[in-house]
Amino acid sequence: MKIIKKDDDKDYRTVTLRIEEKIMTQVDKVSAKSNLSRQALVAAILKQVLTDPKFVLKIED
Repeated sequence: MKIIKKDDDKDYRTVTLRIEEKIMTQVDKVSAKSNLSRQALVAAILKQVLTDPKFVLKIED
């Protein structure tokens, strides 16, 4: 994964999410490796996914 950092002056909302331990462990590893906070990493992933018209969401039960 290539990570590009940008500074933004935006309004934010605080939310609470329940995430599988396995996924959170992966997020923590990428966060530590890239020197980004969890928040910055998750926000960047969500922004990219929501703006990528080729992204296909697969929901598992």
